[in-house]
Amino acid sequence: MLFDCESTVVITKFNSLSDSALIGYCQNFGKIIRWSMKTSTQANEPYALIMFATISSATSILSHSNYTIDGVHVLILNYQQHVNRHSSRKSMDYDQIMQENIALKHEIANLNQLLVNAHIACDEYQVLQKKIEAEQILTNKFKLEYGVLIESYESQLKQLSLSLSSSLEQHALEMKIRKDHVEQTQINKDQRKNTSLNAKLIEDADQFFITINELSNQYICMKKQNEHLSSCIQDFQANLYPNVRLKSQLIDFNINQSDQENNNNNKETNDINEENMEITIKEEPKLAKITCS
Repeated sequence: MLFDCESTVVITKFNSLSDSALIGYCQNFGKIIRWSMKTSTQANEPYALIMFATISSATSILSHSNYTIDGVHVLILNYQQHVNRHSSRKSMDYDQIMQENIALKHEIANLNQLLVNAHIACDEYQVLQKKIEAEQILTNKFKLEYGVLIESYESQLKQLSLSLSSSLEQHALEMKIRKDHVEQTQINKDQRKNTSLNAKLIEDADQFFITINELSNQYICMKKQNEHLSSCIQDFQANLYPNVRLKSQLIDFNINQSDQENNNNNKETNDINEENMEITIKEEPKLAKITCS
């Protein structure tokens, strides 16, 4: 263990006193941070090393001339005095003690820095704890206010629900009365409208039959013109290709014509498919021999 020379005292001639008795006596002069008892040494008597937290504590205990602990008179010296009394010891032991003391100083510095950091962390923790407590108080306050608001809203909602239910029943009754009135009015309007529509439908039917008759006459006229045009095309082809074999084939030409026997429905339906002609050309046309009429 490492001890500082300036803040360490050496106790000798304590005979059979326990370490707790020595520590208890020294604590009257200041805080002790390290101690060690040497019972088996090369010297004739054992000794104890007591290191105080401050040099002033070591100075205070050394300022007394008489040291009696539990009736036993002991001798207390500072560390340097103890070393001088035991100068007969080997120099290697002294150098080792000094190295231990230097290492101890570094360790103490590190511990002091850790202590400072611990104090800073403790202060930050306390600040944070205060913030958490303040937030917890505020949260409890909000919870209480929220509970009061919920109760108030539930009461208002219940009253509003009762009022709305009564209003809906009254509104439903009024709507039923209006619906019955509208239905009766609509029935009367529909009857008048149906009468007007029936008259208009009869008039439109008469006009439709007249239009059908006109279209039928136009279709018959166009059919005659188509037959005349087809005959002209055949004559033109015969004059255009005198030495060419023509192969004409009529495909799907169906005409369904019904007589207009019913006076109320004069209607004629005709389905006409186009006439397809297949021409096989064996020689060039002789245009010079064609005369147009």
